[in-house]
Amino acid sequence: MAIKLKIPELSPEQKKTVFAAALFILSMGFGYFKIFWAPLSKRIHETRAKLEEAEAQIATAEDQARKLPQLEKKLAELKEKLAAAERRIPKSKDVPDLIYTLSDLGRKFHVEIRSISPQGQTDREYFKEVAYGLAVRGSYHSVAKFLTALGISERIFNTRNLSVSPSSGAPGVTLQATLQLLAYQYRG
Repeated sequence: MAIKLKIPELSPEQKKTVFAAALFILSMGFGYFKIFWAPLSKRIHETRAKLEEAEAQIATAEDQARKLPQLEKKLAELKEKLAAAERRIPKSKDVPDLIYTLSDLGRKFHVEIRSISPQGQTDREYFKEVAYGLAVRGSYHSVAKFLTALGISERIFNTRNLSVSPSSGAPGVTLQATLQLLAYQYRG
């Protein structure tokens, strides 16, 4: 059995009222959506996007903060390596340090340094090669030990054109040597 509803017939005046009411409700709904809901929804969406961006930045910052002790340790290690490298190949000619090193090794190995004379420099790709003429006097073994100590010193030195000749005069001095001593300077 089906139930039948009987819808009463509306008068033209009632139809106008229902149509006006429906039109009013639709316009109020459209106005509510346009004036209140759409801007509010847009602000909510923008705020969510900003919040997600801020959370991502916070996560990145926290990750970097966790890595900070490791980075500080690595920086300290790199600074130590740089200092060691600068002792081996200084950024400047540092002639006083060169003379001190030569004098100290000369005293240690009983070698008399007769002269040190600058002979110019040669530019290489990463460093400068600074040449010095060096004349020394001493026993065979003391001169050999002196040259060995130069070769293994902390600062990098090289020798070229070693010329050895017998020496006469002071007791214990058996030879004199002339050579070209090469010191290096970092170009950076």
